[in-house]
Amino acid sequence: MKKRGWSAAILAMALVICGCTAQEQTPLPTAPGSSEQTFESYITQTAFSFPGDWEYQSEDGAEEGMTAWFAFNGGRCAVQFIWMNAAQKAQNVFLEQLDMDDVTEQTYQAGAYQGRRLLGRDGMYFIQAFEGERPWYNTELALIMRVVAEYEDENTFDRQSEAFDMLLKSTVVNEDADIPAPDMLKTEVLPFTDFGLAVSAPTAWAYYPEFDMENSSMVVDFEVATGECLVTVEYAGVDKAAYQAMVQSVKSLGENADVYDFHFDQSGQSVWAYCVRQGKIVRIRIEPLRTENGQVRYLWLSSQLRPEIDCAYYETVVEPMWASIETK
Repeated sequence: MKKRGWSAAILAMALVICGCTAQEQTPLPTAPGSSEQTFESYITQTAFSFPGDWEYQSEDGAEEGMTAWFAFNGGRCAVQFIWMNAAQKAQNVFLEQLDMDDVTEQTYQAGAYQGRRLLGRDGMYFIQAFEGERPWYNTELALIMRVVAEYEDENTFDRQSEAFDMLLKSTVVNEDADIPAPDMLKTEVLPFTDFGLAVSAPTAWAYYPEFDMENSSMVVDFEVATGECLVTVEYAGVDKAAYQAMVQSVKSLGENADVYDFHFDQSGQSVWAYCVRQGKIVRIRIEPLRTENGQVRYLWLSSQLRPEIDCAYYETVVEPMWASIETK
């Protein structure tokens, strides 16, 4: 039978809801050539298994860790993760919009994801679909997991349908385990004296500084946990127009489709913002320090942490860390 492209429903799944750059991680399958492979998404903290003869495919525009595509002999499968608030969940009709006849449905739980599983046909094609959700920690969001498999004929369905079961049954959530208590984190002063900055930070956090010697500027990311859970300190200078543009970019952050619960405040010269993005609690502070030679010297302080980590560390570690900063 001649192969066709993805069905409209599966293509719709691949629409990238988040408008930000994919994070650097490794959600690719492991153990190639084995009877099973594993896909792991650090962003969603979710992993699942799939057959060794399925081919993981990279699709242009698919956000890493949020969408996975697989091809097998006689069909394809797509997996998508997406966050939704209560209003979006109320309007969600994804399963109802699948082009399927002779549909059977059951409630189903794939790991921590509780939802519905459907089986139906689109002409000669057999289709299996699952959509489930789990609460996203202490936020008002739910993380949705969608899986759709398409088989070109009944023989392919008979041969490959058990793989769909395997994927769902193997789904696990790898939460951040054993988060060290704040009082167990030893700190040390990291003196970046050539740039006029010193900050006291936990020694257990790896850090990655970047320097601009010409402009005596620096930015340093502290890695708190996997999945790009970062605390960032930037000490730099820009002209007044660029500084105002930077503040405006933070102020307009709430206009992005993947940003939830956005709050912005500008008290005097200080800028503060809060939101949930890519499942993380994002906090931003901008402190203008002085203006010299037409350049605004500022501190950019931000954290992007999964809710459990934010709850453990923001007030007890991150804020004191920021308060420890000394500049010249």
